[in-house]
Amino acid sequence: MKLLCIDTSGSHDSLALVSNLECVGKHSAEHSKREHPKLLHHIELLMLEAGWSWTQLDGIAIGLGPGGFTRLRTGFSVGKILAYGLNRPLFGVSTLKLICSQNPSERTLVITDAGREEVYFENLNGQITCGTIERIGHVFQSAPPALVCGSGALRYSKALEQWFPDAMIVKEEWLNQPQAHMLARLIDAQSPLDLRTAQPNYVRPSDAELTYPDGFPDATIQFQF
Repeated sequence: MKLLCIDTSGSHDSLALVSNLECVGKHSAEHSKREHPKLLHHIELLMLEAGWSWTQLDGIAIGLGPGGFTRLRTGFSVGKILAYGLNRPLFGVSTLKLICSQNPSERTLVITDAGREEVYFENLNGQITCGTIERIGHVFQSAPPALVCGSGALRYSKALEQWFPDAMIVKEEWLNQPQAHMLARLIDAQSPLDLRTAQPNYVRPSDAELTYPDGFPDATIQFQF
């Protein structure tokens, strides 16, 4: 099975081509708003380097987040458009599960930076949520992790070391960033996403939704005096 794998949830855009679970090409670039238009270009270069044609793809795997709203929307939109245009299935995997697979342990806690002094994580019920780093200490006090990873683990390592002194805090940046080629090992080939309804896992509202809870005002309303 030949897959194009995409994750844009972290500080780096990660792309990979995987054939029967073997990575045959990958690309990683630090995320930048200026790089959004280049995402498809980087995919095209990756395909060219591997000698693949679009028709050879059997499917597209995408990291569903959580992560930055614009970053997620950009990667997901590209994956969804390609899947629709090529008539190929689109598979989705939680980015937290993706990072967890890169750091296997009996009790792995993945924490990713959500900005605004908050982090994303899975609570004890397996639900993805967003909260302060202090909340992590309270939630997992009764069930401390053996290993903590993710961009939030890097940013808040000192606090985590105090709360979980026996846990290993992963410090290698590449292990804390989602690696797209690992998506191929996590997808359920029998359960593709529904292209009509599929959305990234934003977890919390975007800045625009918070600023304009009733919708963005049109110009006539916005500039009334």
